[in-house]
Parts: sequence; C-alpha cells; structure tokens
Amino acid sequence: MVFIGDDMWIHRFGSYIDRSKGWPCLDIADLDTVDNAASAAIYEELDSGSKFKLMVAHICGVDSAGHSYGPLSPQIERKLKDTNEIISRIA
Repeated sequence: MVFIGDDMWIHRFGSYIDRSKGWPCLDIADLDTVDNAASAAIYEELDSGSKFKLMVAHICGVDSAGHSYGPLSPQIERKLKDTNEIISRIA
C-alpha cells in the first residue's frame, strides 16, 4: 500500500503502509500547501510506473476549508474544483 497526504495517517496506520509521503496538515487556514505537494507526489507515483496494489491519498484542503470558512464559502467551492481536477487527472 502507498499512502500520500496528511501525515497523521502515517503515524496511525504506518504498519500497514509500504511506502508513504506525508506532510502535517495542522494549519487549517492553509488550503493549498499540502494539497499541492500531495497531488504532485500522486502524479509522480503514477507516472513513474511504480507497483502497488492500493494507493490511499488524503487531500485535506476541502476539509480544512470547511472547518476554517464554512460549508458555503467560496473557499470550499475552489477546493472542490481543485480536488475534482486531481481526481480527473488520476482517472
């Protein structure tokens, strides 16, 4: 299993993870730094042809936007669009 994203998951489930890249997602006002790093790592993992049976990725910007700005904020709309672009590129 490959994990990419919020490093709290690595600390909690590290024994199940073969390979990981993680960053702290504690600054919930920062909606982009971890998402940008995680999406780049996802694309790198996929583009390199690496072998894995399961990849789990935690893109935390949408969650952080909801906690920081509320569910109807423009920031939520932006992060939903950003996350949709990541999913579209993966697919």
